Amino acid sequence: ARLIVLAKNLEGYRNLLKLITDSGLEGFYYKPRVDREILAKYHEGLIAIPTSFSGEIANALRMNDQAKAKEIFDWYTDTFGKENVFLEITHHPEIDGHESLQERIITFAREHDAELVAAHDVYYLKPEDRRARETMVKIQSGGTLAEEGQSGFDDAQEDFSFISQDQAERLFKSTPDALLNTLKIASMCTLELPLGHWSFPIPQIDSGRTPDDELRFLALEGIKTRGLVETPELMNRLEHELGIIEQKGYASYFIVVADLLRFAREHDIYTNIRGSVAGSLVTYVTGVTKVNPLEYKIPFERFLNPERPSAPDIDMDFADNRRDEVIEYAK
Repeated sequence: ARLIVLAKNLEGYRNLLKLITDSGLEGFYYKPRVDREILAKYHEGLIAIPTSFSGEIANALRMNDQAKAKEIFDWYTDTFGKENVFLEITHHPEIDGHESLQERIITFAREHDAELVAAHDVYYLKPEDRRARETMVKIQSGGTLAEEGQSGFDDAQEDFSFISQDQAERLFKSTPDALLNTLKIASMCTLELPLGHWSFPIPQIDSGRTPDDELRFLALEGIKTRGLVETPELMNRLEHELGIIEQKGYASYFIVVADLLRFAREHDIYTNIRGSVAGSLVTYVTGVTKVNPLEYKIPFERFLNPERPSAPDIDMDFADNRRDEVIEYAK
C-alpha cells in the first residue's frame, strides 16, 4: 500500500528522514518499505495521506470491506492525530472502476468525518508525452511497446499529465472542500530548514569543558605525546590554527574525528588520512594525522582558513575488514 507523508515542521522533517533511512535499512524488500511500528515511532510533525489508487483505505473499500477501512482510518487518526490525516481522491474516468472507488472514498469520508484532499498524479507534462513514459516503463519491465491505435496505447488510456487550476476545479466541482484542503495542507507545512551554519555531533566531554577548551587541552597534551618541544614556532602555529577553528565553530568536529581515530588505534584497526588535512598541526598533535606539517613545511591555509565557506574535510580510511567496528562505535 502507498502512503503520502508530508513534513509540517523541522521535527517532522527529521522524522521523515528517519522513516526514509529505516525503510532502506530495515524494511527493504524489493523496494524501501515502512510498517506501522516505524510510522508510530516517527509520527510527530507529519501529515499522513492514504492514496486513492493503492492506499490501505482505498484497497479495503475496493473490496467493500467497510470495517477494515474504518479500522485503518482509526489507526491513522490515533497515530498522527485526526487533524493530520487526509484521504486522497483523484479523478480518472478513463480508468475502469476508478470513479466508483473515488465515490466510495468520498462516502466513507462523509460518514466518518474525514478530511478529503484533491490530487492528481503527474508523470509527464503534456498528454502527448504519455508514449515517452510508456517507453520508459517497457524498458524497465522488459515489455514490448504497442503500436499507436492498438491495445496499450490509444485515446482511452489513462492520462497522468499536468492539469491546470481550471481543470482541477472542473474535476473536483462536487468536492470543493477537497480542493480547499490542498491550501490548508500547504499552510500547515511551515518547515524552515536552518541554513547558513553547520550542525556537528555534540561530543560527550566528561571534563565539562567547552568543545573549544577541550580541543585546546587535547592539543597541548598531544604535544607531550608526540614528544615535541614547545618552541615559539610551534606554539604560534598551534594558537593560529586553534583560533581559526574556534572562530569557525569547528571544534566539535575535530574532537569527534580525533575520537574515532583514537578508537581505531586502541583496537589495532589500520587507518590512513588523505588530503590537505596533513597541513594541520592541531590534527597532528591530537592523533588524527601522522605527518608533522612544521617539519615538511605544509601550509595550514590550504586545509582551512577564515575565508573558506565550506566545512573542513578530513578523509579517513579504515581497514575494509574492520570498518564495521568503527561504524558501530560512531553510532
